[in-house]
Amino acid sequence: MEEAINPEGVLKDIFNYCVQTLISDSRERGLVAKRIIVNLSSENLDTDVHVHIQKINTDAAESLLHRFMILDQSNKTKGRDSLTGKPFTIDATTLASTTKKRRHTNNATSTGAPKRKRRKRVGAGRRRRFRPAHITINRRGLHPINNDDSNCLFRAIEMLRVKAQSPKQTFYDYLRNEAKQTEDVNILMRTMGVVNSEDGYEIEIYGPKIQQHYDRLYPGQFKIFAFDEENPMKPYYSTDVVEYKKPLCVLFSEDHFDGIKSLNTLLGVRAYCLTCETPYNKMADHNMKCLARCKNCGRIDPSGPCPNDGTPRNECVGCNKIFINE
Repeated sequence: MEEAINPEGVLKDIFNYCVQTLISDSRERGLVAKRIIVNLSSENLDTDVHVHIQKINTDAAESLLHRFMILDQSNKTKGRDSLTGKPFTIDATTLASTTKKRRHTNNATSTGAPKRKRRKRVGAGRRRRFRPAHITINRRGLHPINNDDSNCLFRAIEMLRVKAQSPKQTFYDYLRNEAKQTEDVNILMRTMGVVNSEDGYEIEIYGPKIQQHYDRLYPGQFKIFAFDEENPMKPYYSTDVVEYKKPLCVLFSEDHFDGIKSLNTLLGVRAYCLTCETPYNKMADHNMKCLARCKNCGRIDPSGPCPNDGTPRNECVGCNKIFINE
């Protein structure tokens, strides 16, 4: 592949072209493309890689790009050449359904078929059913929540909050103290006025309440993120906090929430930026346009990108970040 100024952008354009071409060809055949199966082969890969895109939308090309980046970074860590170093082949196939209209039942209204509802991610305690993941995750990157109630969302977030504020040994003792965990979760829910009798809880509804509660007790400390095992490369939810010191990340999987111990371990990447929502291999590979990246030192730190060297604090009017040194 010919070297480009922005290789990531070129790859994304290639993947987007493939996706749009598949959709166009399906329409010409009177079909509606529903899913895509992609086979990636390269001389720099031991075996071909299969990627199954369950839903064709604007993120389809982005999902393929993320998968490619992970493979490329894995190759580099093993001392192999980049996947772009030699020609690679993308073989994509669509799974389609015909455009036949469904027969309306007597309950149908004159306004047409109802809008498709957003899939609810409700943490309902113990896991209920298996959903296959697009990208294989490493569960060693999790703090698993094993509970008999439906409060796994609150348990996961509160556990991460305790971890962020405790010495390592204190937190390990906390993990073994189920009674203390239950007590803290009950206090959290009672303080927020959350009824402790629902079948499950969505982070879209209760995440803002937890964030407001933490902001009152620990201002400027935390921001909550949620990832979905079906498409784990980008958070599907985050609170609207701008400045924070510690991220609290949970994973939704099989109707259950777990705390994320390490995003890098979970996703199998060298580094992950929560601001631009992208994995990268080293500082130089990180997106230069990312607002969390210091253009001088390349570090990422939500509380301030540069270490204090005694010089006055300087505010950049371009990105509204505070730089401790120049």
